[in-house]
Amino acid sequence: MPGRIHIFGASGSGTSSLAAALAARHGHRHVDTDDYFWLPTEPPYQQPRRRGARHEAWLLTLPGAVLRLEGARPVAEQLARIECAGA
Repeated sequence: MPGRIHIFGASGSGTSSLAAALAARHGHRHVDTDDYFWLPTEPPYQQPRRRGARHEAWLLTLPGAVLRLEGARPVAEQLARIECAGA
């Protein structure tokens, strides 16, 4: 097993369940982005957290570069930003 696995998928697709099971089976730490993005509510996922120190601290723990692509920029511009970041 690799030392680090990032599992991405649409909400409700089972990514959190799969990641938790893999972490438990192989002794990895499980970090779920939902825990950082959403406030704990009942039902869950109703109110996003205000972006702030906790979000920024979490981003600093990610390996490699973090590229923020926010807003409604044209696809060509987004691609150019990604390609420049990888250079």
